Amino acid sequence: MPRRRHTLDSADFRDLATGQELVVSRRELADFGVSRHVISRREAAGQWVTVGPLVVVLRPGGMTRTQQLWAGVLHAGGDACLARSTGLEVAGLEGFGDDEVHVCRTHGENTDDLVHELVHVRVHESRDLPSSDVLRTTSPPRMSQERCAADAASAARSERACRTVLAMCVQQGLIVPGRVRAMVVERRNLPRRKLILETLGDLEGGAQSLPEQDFLRSLRRAGLPMPSRQRPVRRPDGRYVLDCDYDEWLVTVEINGAHHLDVRHREYDDVRRTRLAIGGRLVVDLGSWIVRHDPALAVLLTADALRARGWRPRPALQARL
Repeated sequence: MPRRRHTLDSADFRDLATGQELVVSRRELADFGVSRHVISRREAAGQWVTVGPLVVVLRPGGMTRTQQLWAGVLHAGGDACLARSTGLEVAGLEGFGDDEVHVCRTHGENTDDLVHELVHVRVHESRDLPSSDVLRTTSPPRMSQERCAADAASAARSERACRTVLAMCVQQGLIVPGRVRAMVVERRNLPRRKLILETLGDLEGGAQSLPEQDFLRSLRRAGLPMPSRQRPVRRPDGRYVLDCDYDEWLVTVEINGAHHLDVRHREYDDVRRTRLAIGGRLVVDLGSWIVRHDPALAVLLTADALRARGWRPRPALQARL
């Protein structure tokens, strides 16, 4: 791009700086006729702050989170956009924070990470960065929630963290499992692809909490019948949603997390359980701690309830139980 003869007081430069929260790249400054000597003088005077080799903040002091995000995209340059957990953060995901700024750009540029006292930027590269996966109209540009969720799950620290971020995205309404599934099916070399597809299958079936996913995995490994998940049941006084339901045997398994310890929630649970029992259902209450730390007991209690209602396991499964 040819250098334009503008000053820092021009309307074009003010629009650029304001739109990027007073964070600009050295290349953008050069386009407005600002030399590296001018940058050095302003930094020495305490007016500007250079962040790494490529980014300049046009005011002194610390950086806001939005400024950190702009610094990440401008540092990576080119077609870079916010990615992984950072993209999800901007999309509205709560409770899965990461102080680092994750950005992604097309493979081949070999841009180093930026480690600075004001911001830490992780630069990822991808050979598969279609325009359909990137939202260029956002400020800063970011990947779509579906792509961010798939990449964040794939790169998570553990398998449990992988499943957690997917479950949280579904719970908070950021992604539709089927859309992420279609994307992951196409990416055959995606790390943890099998686990992501399995988790998305559970989430599509309605198991939107991590303990519920753990419970379903335990049932599947043990060879027990798989229940309907998040099954709506209409009652005269409202609508219940059953976590894991075996309608054929009128057995319902409820997975109770920490929020069930709240007095008001517990009283609601008691009323709901009583109404289900009056309607003929056998309700198995399992705490999330048992599901996570004693899955064999959770499976055995479920099997006992099913057998009490007429389910007959195969001889080999009966012997294991």
